[in-house]
Amino acid sequence: MDNKDRKKILIIIVASIIGAWVAYTVIVTPLWNAWLARRKEIADLQKAVRKEQGLIHRGDDIEKQWQDMQTNALPGDLSQAQSAVVKSVDRLAQASRLTTDSISPQVRQDPDDKDPNVTITTVECRMDATGTMDSILNFLYSIGRERMAAKLDSVEIGTKDNTGQQLTLGLTINALVLGAPAPQNNNSGPAPAPSSEQ
Repeated sequence: MDNKDRKKILIIIVASIIGAWVAYTVIVTPLWNAWLARRKEIADLQKAVRKEQGLIHRGDDIEKQWQDMQTNALPGDLSQAQSAVVKSVDRLAQASRLTTDSISPQVRQDPDDKDPNVTITTVECRMDATGTMDSILNFLYSIGRERMAAKLDSVEIGTKDNTGQQLTLGLTINALVLGAPAPQNNNSGPAPAPSSEQ
């Protein structure tokens, strides 16, 4: 084989290597990246479909929970809503043999996280009381079973004496109000409300 043939073979080999590299960079890599992106998109869509199917299967339960919340939500009149929360908390405290130090309700009107055009109205009620461990546990159990669209936001229990027989209870309850009038201004947060000292 002479030098000319060797040069031709080397040129063909180098041209083939460069062609393969260009093909890999220009054709294979973008196709591979597009395939990976499509595979991720398909996986995300399959996950979303499974989630939606789960919601469809639980549709009756979700609708029942929503109807239950509507039935047990506080009235749209804000003063009546505050009064209902105070009466409910006071009644449960007395039934549990707690000594109520204070019950302070206030109305909150906050924008919804998912839709800022929607305002969620709640009555936030702070209660401070004293009692034994049994009375506090009975009260917390009763609050959990109360037929009111409410949730406990915070619970603090401390001791009032050296023996731990008398405990202090501080808690915050948030109760849902449906049909409340929309706030007059765009400032969200708690609206002033009278406090009820027991």
